[in-house]
Amino acid sequence: MYKCPYLKRGGKLYRRLLWYCSIIFLVLIIFSMYIINTKNAEIQVLMNQNNSLRYELKYNLLNELNKQQIQINKLKENYNKLKSKRFLTYDDINSLERIVEAEAGNQDLRGKTLVACVVLNRLNRDINKDKTVYEVITKPGQFQPVRNGKYYSVIPSEETKEAVSKAIYKDYSNGALFFRNPEISSRSSDRWFGQLKIVKKHLSHVFYKTKE
Repeated sequence: MYKCPYLKRGGKLYRRLLWYCSIIFLVLIIFSMYIINTKNAEIQVLMNQNNSLRYELKYNLLNELNKQQIQINKLKENYNKLKSKRFLTYDDINSLERIVEAEAGNQDLRGKTLVACVVLNRLNRDINKDKTVYEVITKPGQFQPVRNGKYYSVIPSEETKEAVSKAIYKDYSNGALFFRNPEISSRSSDRWFGQLKIVKKHLSHVFYKTKE
């Protein structure tokens, strides 16, 4: 077998070739490590982007769920409000317009609306188990225009009808169940009304509800 005299083990050329091979091997190792580190960095960037995207999607989902829950709660609240109110017939609305005209014909729109709210609050809260507006206002000793006959003779104005419509839609009286004009009320009623809580004042009328 032929042997090259220049590659004799321990020879100068042999050592030089071995040194070159070591350098090439070292370069290959360094290059491989560089490739691996670069790929790891790219993978880490992708993972960070993925985590960021997952966090954003999670945040958007939770935010959307919170919005949906708020809407559901509002719907439940509106449903409970509607459920607590009585269905008003044509006769109910007619009776309500008449009593508001008779009691607050000299008041402004807000004053008429507040009086209508009192009547509806009594009906909706089942005061004395009344089933219609007429039953509420004809209870003995409740509304003076019913006692003196004014209720039966008045013709509701357009403003009164508007006030009734507003009261049907929303309670503006803070839950008032009673009202009076202190300037013309009898002194004997002062003690009874003094046991109630004032919830609203408007023009000459003061509005009350029972203390909790």
